[in-house]
Amino acid sequence: MTEQGMCREAATAVKAGVSDSQSLLYGPGRSVLKGIGYEYVDFRPYSWGDDVRHVDWRLSARLIRERGETQLVVKEYMSERRVELFIALDLSASMHYWDKLRIAYYATALFLETARKLEDRVYFAILSGGNALIAPYREPLEILHYLVHVVCREVEPGTGDSLEGLITVLPRFKGVRGVLVVTDYAHHPLNYYRLGSTARSMDSSLGIVIATSRYEISPPVEEAYVALRSPSNKLAIGGLGDLYREIQNHVKECRAYIKVAARNSLEIHSLKAARENKLRIVKTYLALRQRFEYTRV
Repeated sequence: MTEQGMCREAATAVKAGVSDSQSLLYGPGRSVLKGIGYEYVDFRPYSWGDDVRHVDWRLSARLIRERGETQLVVKEYMSERRVELFIALDLSASMHYWDKLRIAYYATALFLETARKLEDRVYFAILSGGNALIAPYREPLEILHYLVHVVCREVEPGTGDSLEGLITVLPRFKGVRGVLVVTDYAHHPLNYYRLGSTARSMDSSLGIVIATSRYEISPPVEEAYVALRSPSNKLAIGGLGDLYREIQNHVKECRAYIKVAARNSLEIHSLKAARENKLRIVKTYLALRQRFEYTRV
């Protein structure tokens, strides 16, 4: 794909992600700071200036002080908590296949737009081959601009295992609430486990979005003798069924390690499927942000 084509793909997918995020964050709960919030996640003592409509009267009635005074407790909402997260986008050569780049850009845009609305701070990395390029910005809106106007022109698709580069740099960011990685199955299966172990050593949780496609996992025809050259320039020759059996065994092994390593994970096969499952993508971010399990591959 040419530089111009890649930038066009990035801009289109990012715009779709930003547009689709507009109506997703808000639910029936109410936030003291921002009006309608997603849901309440904790309680805290009432302080002067809090809206009495957010007092939990049932819980407050159980907290009676020694002199018979009631300790008022208010609900704390998800959108009131501002956290730091690490988001990594894989742009290695293996991602330049079918809808994988579009899926990756779209999911990343949803994550960044959700972070912007919740006023979270984000460390952002571009993975290519064995390298991890850390973005010089922390604000999600600046990162979105960086993604569309800079990354597509300056990042060359590498052919190494990009997770190894991420595992190397990740310990520098100890203290982030969670680590979100948008990538594919083109890695050594054990590296998913190593990535999860690295995140746990930082007291963080790992979330993974896998971009793939139907014909990357299942053969387009039943029988054929083929020569396949991957985007990373690797050549495989043989019976189509035999080649795809090896691919499927690799994917099964990757899924097993991801299930152990990641608190939340999601597999997406097309941009259309990504847009249909936009709520699940956003909830993957929110679940990691609050450290509870939402979904797995």
